[in-house]
Amino acid sequence: MLIYLQPLSTVSFFRYTYEGMLQAIYLNRPNLSCTEIYCFFQSPSKILSIMDVPTVPFHAILIILASWIICLHIFTYAVLCWRIYYAKK
Repeated sequence: MLIYLQPLSTVSFFRYTYEGMLQAIYLNRPNLSCTEIYCFFQSPSKILSIMDVPTVPFHAILIILASWIICLHIFTYAVLCWRIYYAKK
């Protein structure tokens, strides 16, 4: 990733949504059943490590996503109030 785009990935809503979905599906699960002799994706922890999901606690991801939504609502409300204020002038 380009160096000037890296800060955007640390605050990305989609990043935390992706990590939260993968952790909700694969975190603390027993090994998956497989009928083959060798199954590469039998261990859920191996799947998470291959997908580069960090070991951020699941509740922290939920808090980050909730704060994203709250900040977006506040920003939208402020912009709408600003537009109404200048429309009345």
